Amino acid sequence: MPKPLPTLIPAALKAVQIRPEPDRIIILTASVITDPACCPGCGAVSTSIHGRYHRTLADLPWQGRPVQLKVEVRRLACRNQGCPRRTFAEPMPDVARPFARRSERLADIQQHLGLALGGEAGSRMTKRLSIPASPDTLIRMVCTAPLPAPPAPKIIGIDEWAWRKGRRYGTIIVDLERNRIVDLLPDRNPDSVAKWLHEHPAIHMVARDRAEVYGSGVRQGAPAATHVADRWHLLRNLGHALETVLGQNAAALRQAARETVATLAPTVPAEPEKAPLPSATLTQRAAKHEVRQSRHVDLVKLQQTGASISAMARTLGMDRKTVRAWLNLEEAPSWSKRRTGSTLDAQAVYLQQRWDVGCRRISVLQQELAARGCSVPRTTLQSWIKTRLAAAGPPNNLAAPLIVGWKQPSPRRTARLLQSDVTTLTDADRQFVTRLQNLAPALACSVDLVRRLAAILRKETAEALGSWLDAATTTPLKAFASGLAKDREAVEAAISEPWSTSPVEGQINRLKLIKRTMYGRGGFQLLRSRVLQAV
Repeated sequence: MPKPLPTLIPAALKAVQIRPEPDRIIILTASVITDPACCPGCGAVSTSIHGRYHRTLADLPWQGRPVQLKVEVRRLACRNQGCPRRTFAEPMPDVARPFARRSERLADIQQHLGLALGGEAGSRMTKRLSIPASPDTLIRMVCTAPLPAPPAPKIIGIDEWAWRKGRRYGTIIVDLERNRIVDLLPDRNPDSVAKWLHEHPAIHMVARDRAEVYGSGVRQGAPAATHVADRWHLLRNLGHALETVLGQNAAALRQAARETVATLAPTVPAEPEKAPLPSATLTQRAAKHEVRQSRHVDLVKLQQTGASISAMARTLGMDRKTVRAWLNLEEAPSWSKRRTGSTLDAQAVYLQQRWDVGCRRISVLQQELAARGCSVPRTTLQSWIKTRLAAAGPPNNLAAPLIVGWKQPSPRRTARLLQSDVTTLTDADRQFVTRLQNLAPALACSVDLVRRLAAILRKETAEALGSWLDAATTTPLKAFASGLAKDREAVEAAISEPWSTSPVEGQINRLKLIKRTMYGRGGFQLLRSRVLQAV
């Protein structure tokens, strides 16, 4: 059903006088319409009027102008002799809170603007809507707003989020059944996680990564809860374990790469040709030079007539320094860049000597020049060596350098190739992978185990995790298998249960967006309020 439009005056008030002001304010004088009030101290009903006073409240705007409510409020006397209060103000629960300076409906709108836009942007928007509020006021309203009470979660995902990457982290807790943030913690301490879980005893399943911080916290706070390791993190850890094994077989990697390169047909690279400049560009340059040349001729004529530098500058609209420089030239400058000196010019003789004896290593030349008192960047030496190599040309026995369009992949890329389907690889990559596994049988055994575990985690096979752990204890993957065995129940739950931390990662991206819109202004309390209120 559509929400009813708000009336000009709250329902609990009745208008006595409406006085428009030309300056933007409409003042409303109203009185409260209530039943006999109860004393807040003892709860006794009182109808004895002790006096009256006025409260001034800001309210919703009317036709683009701010509105003030001047409310006449009764002060009642408590007739209960045992009550410590003698008088009390008549409450206005549907209009405004005690001591408030704005109506409840105005405070609700301003609070939502603060939640959505923050302090500065929200303050600018309130001014446009004729309900002005300062940035500090909006932030204070956001921080003091009551947080929603979500249903008690039963299955949660827990992960870390970076308040400042590499230095300070917090913890995010997400209800996986409803895909909504339940709470934020200011740190990633196991004690904080355990304390939060103690306060939520209904939780019986927790999805997490393999970090011991959260494993320890969950075991302390919810001993009966089932741990579910995240499958994506398990596959990522599996890839890192394979990279470690590849690092132990560096010699086999190099040998397989050399044999693969030897079987590939080299190609002669085509010599690059300089593209000629477009005719339009040449025409434009020539036209600009003609203008400068005609101005130079005018300068020479004015100089022959005895005109001063200042007069020539005023006549031709030029700077005096430019006039002096042009008069020393026989024609207008072409503004072509001249070659400037290099920091290596002073060491040219020494570098030539080292080049003649065959020194080509940049690090060695850089250290030798530093010992001679010449600090040269590495990029400068790289450019110098490239220029020398280009000037020397190809060796005498080759007409042009031969290159092969394949190079040895890094350990990370090699790990991806070993885990990929062979039919999807190129011919060179397929040859490299085959030779590598033939040269290192232990590596081939590890690759087979990696593929088996990946199939288990992806639920593509019915093989049990226990048999895989037994098979991996005598291979280079035994350290990784030992880590899985310590958290075996969580890994088995990852295979059998549908839950993971993927929704948590999505909520972390949402949290980062809200945090970045605050531009580092607010602390944890403000961020937590905005995140939970947005949920």
